Formats: sequence, structure tokens, C-alpha cells
Amino acid sequence: MYPRPGRRLLPRALAPLFGTRPIHTRTARRFGLPASATLGDLDESVWRGRSPEEVRQLAAEVVRAVSQTLPRDLAELTLFEHRPRIDDLELSVRTRNALHYARLVESGRLLPTTVGAVWSIPTFGAVSLLDLLTALDATEPLLTSGVGAGDELATPSRAVRVAASALARKRWAGQITAQDPRVGNRLLALDPSARTPREAAARLANAKYTPSQAKRTAAAIRVFTRDLDALRRLGLGVELAQIVNALVERETAQTAVLARTGLSGAEPTTLEAASQIVGVTRERVRQIEKKFRDRVATCDAIWTPVLDRALQTAAELLPARPSVIEEALARAGITTDFSLASLIAAATIFGKELPFAEIGEILAPPGNWAPPSAIRNISRRLVEHWGATTIAELELQLRDAGFDVEPDLLAISIETLDSFAWLDEERGWFWVRGARNRLLNQVKKVVSVAGTIELGELRAGVGRHHRMKGFRPPREVLASICLQSGDYYRDGDRICAGPDLEDWTKVLVGNERTLVQALFDFGPVMRRDDLERVVVTERGLNRNSFGIYLTYAPMIERYAPGVFGLRGASVTAAEVDAMIPQRVRHQVLQDQGWTDDGKIWAAFRISPAAARTGILGTPAAIRSVTRGAYELFAEDDRPVGTLVIDQNMWGFSPFFRRWGVEPGDLVVITLDLSSRLSTIAVGTDELLLRFQAGE
Repeated sequence: MYPRPGRRLLPRALAPLFGTRPIHTRTARRFGLPASATLGDLDESVWRGRSPEEVRQLAAEVVRAVSQTLPRDLAELTLFEHRPRIDDLELSVRTRNALHYARLVESGRLLPTTVGAVWSIPTFGAVSLLDLLTALDATEPLLTSGVGAGDELATPSRAVRVAASALARKRWAGQITAQDPRVGNRLLALDPSARTPREAAARLANAKYTPSQAKRTAAAIRVFTRDLDALRRLGLGVELAQIVNALVERETAQTAVLARTGLSGAEPTTLEAASQIVGVTRERVRQIEKKFRDRVATCDAIWTPVLDRALQTAAELLPARPSVIEEALARAGITTDFSLASLIAAATIFGKELPFAEIGEILAPPGNWAPPSAIRNISRRLVEHWGATTIAELELQLRDAGFDVEPDLLAISIETLDSFAWLDEERGWFWVRGARNRLLNQVKKVVSVAGTIELGELRAGVGRHHRMKGFRPPREVLASICLQSGDYYRDGDRICAGPDLEDWTKVLVGNERTLVQALFDFGPVMRRDDLERVVVTERGLNRNSFGIYLTYAPMIERYAPGVFGLRGASVTAAEVDAMIPQRVRHQVLQDQGWTDDGKIWAAFRISPAAARTGILGTPAAIRSVTRGAYELFAEDDRPVGTLVIDQNMWGFSPFFRRWGVEPGDLVVITLDLSSRLSTIAVGTDELLLRFQAGE
């Protein structure tokens, strides 16, 4: 007769299948049970302090659950293997009659059969099945150990050992605890004294069973293993909702928690928004949330395999934008319309260590990364000084400022800067629109005078100004910044002035305008002496200023020793030769010597191989006295690496990349033998002339 007085309402054979199913909230509240109570909690204690009618109403919860389905593992479970006496089971009249009708009783004993077979008997429904299984509970416990009645029939079971071994091998078997709000009751139904599934597997494998007990126990272990494996394949939203349902009592409170914390997948909401969703006050939502967080804090390591996998997947993608991670989680089937903010909220609530840090709009592995403000300020400063810069130069500046740097993260981070634009993404060149730009100022002067100019000539001109320190970006980078500025257009290898570019008479002022006007009047190419006479003697330009502007003005070009003219002018070699014989050097080593303060210098014309490898041959005349390592500095006194000298000079690659050195450029290396310091300068033939003149 079910419910059987003093006995548990859910038979032990059904505990692995139905033990975690929650009791209806209204029923639990009516009979003073915890809101999180499950069918597995309906043990012998339900009889204490309650009338038989009240217990029958609780038993109705079990009947409803069992009536809905008959799992295959339960249907195959063997009954009456040792042919118990039907009179010993104290069954209800309806159950007895159904067993007799099915011819399962012979000479007063029950014949072996299966749960599926008795379930198929007409009139044998859920109540009769519960009546039969609770009767068997009273005479035949699931797990037999020690000495007792029938112990002579109990032996270790190979089927149980196989099922338990499969359970013990699961990685999660050592992670789940009996206190887990979602699956702890199912573990206790399998083994009431186990702390983890692996511990339960060890105990069950070594116990003794009757044949029917062994089959039932092996089936229960297999069902437990299968169902928990299935939990690992859930979506993240479903997993988190199950945990919330196990910890929070009422449905409205569950909705409030999911909305407020963001565990539903949508971004966490305010107290006001959550209160409007569930129709309660903000204070009530705050209380519900606090109670939920307190319960999470008291739980011992809640099992969240899907959340752990989501965090691991995110970590493998770093650095990345949030949208990239959200899309990857969706493609992997881990989430559906789940925001990154919700993932972060879930990790925080359940005590998971976030595998990433938020750097502005980018996610990166934890570290001392430069904040967006530092990246923006340093990038802007570099662009204002040089006109364009590289990821390599920005990386060096950030390291000097004490930040960790990861090139891929840096490349993604700078793309989020306002007015950022790539000039050559493959080689890492970029600029920031709107910043003051010294390079474009030089370009404007050259093109306004020339109208159209070949890229190589333009590149030589912009590096001429003394503040550029010989810096000239590669041709394609220079062409890109000209086009992106909007003032120029490109015609093959030439940069041409756009229709809105101002006339040179408005672009140039003061001494530069005087110098250019003289070349327009008497040039475009003149001997130095003739040009000096016109602008200094006749037009009043200061002699020192004349020398400075002749050397550094970007729109002026030195055509040959003592011959200067407008850059980009149409001048034949014969016209230049008529003024002064050309002297052309073809070898890589151009010249060498000693400075007035006792330093060795050597000038080189960069070959394609040297530009590619960053290696120059050491001049034989100085090879024996210069061997060793030197700290290498640029002309602006910034360190650019280490120079090592033996048969060759090694270590120029970082400088060549950062300064955009190309084949045909002239570089001068200065060596201080006493301090082991070296300096590299880049420029045109004028740079060599200065060293040859001892300047």
C-alpha cells in the first residue's frame, strides 16, 4: 500500500532518475519544506509531525513524476530474481491482483520479471509500481555491506565494477561534491555517504550485492554517468538557469536573479529594471539578489562545466574584441545570444578567475598592459613629431614607459583610436589624422613648388629638414599618407597637387620664399655662388640663414657639388654637368675618417642586401681596432640597439625598420672607441659632405 507508513516516498531504485526533480513550489510551501526541496528529499522524515492525508498529498508529487515517463534503464531492471513470497511484501489489493492476473505468482512466490513487464500489465500504473518498489525497499536494500540477513547470497558484482570504473574515469568525477545544489542530491541517492562521484564509484565497486541488487545498482550508476555527461553539453544559459533554479525558491525570484545578474545572457540590469520585469520593488530585488549571492558563497565549488569551457574558449582567442569572442562561443554551441558582460558576471558570481583583462575595447590576457590613454598619447606624439610611425616604434616607447607589450594586442588596440588609419598594415606603418603633422608640412612645401614630383624625390626632400633627423618613411607609406590627407593624387610613381592645394607663394613665407623665388627667377638650377649672390647680396637674406635653408629646405635639391635647384625641376644632366662635373660613387663604402674629437666615422650607400639584412661590411682599414660591441644611438640620441663589429657590422635592422631606410640612402656610422658608443645618421650626400668637411 502506497505510501507505505514510515517509509520513504521515492523508492531507492527511482532516486537516480527522479531524485533531483523539484517539488512544486506551492506544495513545498504548504508543507513547510525548503523551496529547493526535491523528490529525493521525501524520505522517512516526511512522516514526522504530519497526518497520513498530508503525506498522501506529498506522495502525489512522486506519482505525477513517475506517471510521465518510464526510462529505458528502469524498464530493463530485474524484479523478484530470488522469488520472494508475495505475502511478505504487504502489497495493496490492486497490486496483488495485477501480479496474479499477469501470472507472475506461482506457489505463493513471485516469478522473476522486469519493471517494463509489470508496467505493461493492465491497471498496473504508477501507484502500483511505487507500491511494489517501496515494498521491495523494506526487504531488500540497494547496497549490501557487512553481515546481515541474506548476506550469504551477496557477492561482488562485475557489472557494478565496470559501471563504477567508467564513472571514476570521468574528469568531473573528482570535481562534483555532495553539496552541489544542482546534482548533489543525485550523488547522495547513489551513495548517501559519498563526498564525490569518484568516491561513490570506489565504494560501490567494492560492495557486495545480490544479483537483483547488482543489476539495479549498475543501471543506476550508468544513468548517473550518462545524465551528468549530458549536463556538460548544455548551453551556458541553460546551465546557469538550472543552478539559479536549484538555489532560488520561487519562479519570480529566479526571474529577478537572472535579469539582475545577467545570468540569462542579456547584460546585467539595474535594480529598477529588474523590479519592473518581475513586478516587485527595487528593495525586494536587492534582497533576492543578496540571498542568492549568499547561498552561492556557502556552496562548496558549484560545478559549472559549460561556464569553464566558455572561459577557456575565450582565453584561447586572446587578444580579441568582445564581438569576436561572442561569435566564437556561439559557433562552438556554448552560448546563444549571450553577451560577454553576462559571461564576466557569471564568472565573478561563481568565483572563477577571469582569463582576460579589459584594455579599452579589447580583451587581453592579464598583464601590465598600457591603457588606451597611454597608447593614444604616445601614438599622437610620435605622429606629430615624425608624421607617421610604426607599431615597432610605439612598442619601444611603451616598454620604455614601463608597460607590457604584445604586438598583436597593440595592433588591435590602436585600431580603436579616434582618427587612426593604417598606411601599410603589413609593415606596421600608421598615422593619426587631425594631429599636427611635420611630414605633411614638408610635403606641402615640396609639392606646392613642384606641382608634381616623383615619389623618390619627394621622399628625399621630406627627410632633409633638420628636425626630421634624416627620417623618411618608405615610398609607399609616403604615398599613402599623401592620398589619405586628401590634398594630393597619385599618377603612377608621381604625387601631384590636388585642385585645392594652395599656391607656393601662400605656403612659403620669409627666407624659404625668398630662396625659392630666386630659383624661379634665375634657375631652376644655379651654382651655389650665384644663388648666394642673388639672395644674400641683392635680396638681403642673412648669410648664415642662407646656408641653413640651403641645407635643410625640403623644396631645394643639391644636384651636384656646388649646384642647387628646385626639387622636381625639369633639368637635364647636361645642364648640371655644364655647371660642375658630376662625381658619382658606386661602392657601398663611400668614405671614412676621424672626427675632430677623435671618433672614427664611415659613410655607406645602402645596397638592397644591406637594407634587407641590416649588415654592412667593416672597412678593412678600421677592422682591427673596432672589433666588439657598441651601444647604438640615432642622431636624436635615442638608443636603437647594439652594434657588433667583426668582419661585418651587425645590428642595424631595428634602425632601418624604424627610420624607413631604403636602398640608395646614405648612412654615416660614428664610433667612440673609448666609451664603446656608436651613432648612426641617415641623409643625402650633404651628410657625407659635412663629415668630409669636419663639421
